[in-house]
Amino acid sequence: MANSPYDISLSSLTFDENISAGSVIATISASDSDQIDGHSFALDGDFIRGKSFYGDNSSFSIEGNQLKINISPDHEAKDLYHNTDQRKPYLIRIKTTDSDGNTYAKDIEVTTNDLNEAPDDIDLKPVNPFESDFTYLIEENISAGSHIARIVKSDPDFGFNGSYYAGLSFASGDGDEDNSSFTIYDGNLYIKNKPDYENQTSYSFRLKLTDIQGLTYEEAFIINVENLYDENPTDINLSTTNFDENIGTDALLAIVTTTDPDSNDSHSYSLVEGIGDDDNHKFGITWTAKRYTGQYYFYLVTGYWDVNYENKSSYNIRVRSTDNGGNFYEEPFTLQVNDINETPSSTILSSYNFNENISPGTTIASLSTKDDIGDTHVYKLLDGTIGTSYGKAINENSFFTIEDNLLKINSKPNYEEKFEYNFYLQTTSSDGNVQSQVITLKVNNLVEKAPTSLTTTATTTSDSTPTITGSAEADSTVKLYSGTTLLGSATADSDGAFSITSSTLSEGSYSLTATATDAAGNISSTSDPLSITIDKTDPDAPTSLTTTATT
Repeated sequence: MANSPYDISLSSLTFDENISAGSVIATISASDSDQIDGHSFALDGDFIRGKSFYGDNSSFSIEGNQLKINISPDHEAKDLYHNTDQRKPYLIRIKTTDSDGNTYAKDIEVTTNDLNEAPDDIDLKPVNPFESDFTYLIEENISAGSHIARIVKSDPDFGFNGSYYAGLSFASGDGDEDNSSFTIYDGNLYIKNKPDYENQTSYSFRLKLTDIQGLTYEEAFIINVENLYDENPTDINLSTTNFDENIGTDALLAIVTTTDPDSNDSHSYSLVEGIGDDDNHKFGITWTAKRYTGQYYFYLVTGYWDVNYENKSSYNIRVRSTDNGGNFYEEPFTLQVNDINETPSSTILSSYNFNENISPGTTIASLSTKDDIGDTHVYKLLDGTIGTSYGKAINENSFFTIEDNLLKINSKPNYEEKFEYNFYLQTTSSDGNVQSQVITLKVNNLVEKAPTSLTTTATTTSDSTPTITGSAEADSTVKLYSGTTLLGSATADSDGAFSITSSTLSEGSYSLTATATDAAGNISSTSDPLSITIDKTDPDAPTSLTTTATT
């Protein structure tokens, strides 16, 4: 009678973790009282220990009498026994069948050997354990010795001969530039000195984790410093402090930028009161985006006024730059105006009127031109038609002559014949710029009949307010003068007769003259003089009275 197998055994119940998937971990053998029986082996899917539980069969396979593991085993991946640091074994069920078809099945536990593995990670965590992620960012100006982060270590060998408590230190290598800026105490990272963004924007350091058997893990870290914009700006820069005259109103003059220890700070600008603010009211500051770049610039602009070097060659303004934190810096600037070579503006005559009846060759006006400082000018009368009057061409250059800057008349003017003259004037500056214009002159209409026949009752009199009579243009106003002193006036009657009582004259001799002014304000030439003497001195008493005989 054939007997059934009664036991199954493995050549080894332990194997190393981390071996390759498919590795043979043991040889299987069966115990059978029929010593010549042959046996086959398989993983059994029946109930295990009265429960519908297949254990870890899926992690293994059997080829002949060899037990293989299908995965690379990780000792630390197995669950721990409750309240212990011992890992649970793999539970498998193997069934053997002999050559007579008799079977036997057995539950077997196999266990991994826990090998020492190198630490595999270092992580930084926030100081506050209730915060989840470390930002790798610290504020500038925190106190020296500040707690920066908690250092979290990772080692696959949790509890392996104390490996979890591997040593932590700084390491040399890539990213170790600022190791000396930190200290480690009790698994925490501290910074030695107060960080200043303007001096250093980030710190690089390298940490090493070493287990008790000397296996190590290293990792480099970078912690950035947050700029708090706590520094005052230190300078204001204008792209230029010179600009051309005549640039027009609301013109862009210069780009305004700021020097600030807080390199990423932004700034606003204003014109403010203070030393050097004399011309603030003539300027403004606006911003515009630089095309295609998205960068923003502030521009200094002119106000609504004309910039003319000849009127004002420099301007004083005071600019303030204010950063995001409200810190500011002020600076006065002097802006210089560039003198541009300009075409002469209109030429000005000292007078646009002259009297009729003046002599040929008389200077009637001097010429001057508003132009660049230092320029000199040459004046010329131009030929050509400059306009029409009643269909008749008028260009009366021939009536005038220019000598240097003096305009002279060539013939005696008569208002009754011609009361207006037009001519074409060309001005050429010493730098070659040319300007032309039409000039119109007016003739003053004079009262051509001067007062005549000035008479008085006596040319020598003791009367200090003598009465002067004569004739003048009817209804004209006659004024009596002694030199330039007005003595009195009267209106000539319809026949032209007038009588003027002089203001009080002191004793002496006088040459009296008169002029007549008509209703249009035209003034005559001066009359012929009338000589008169005021004598209020009594003669000497008679002396040496004699007779032919006193008796």
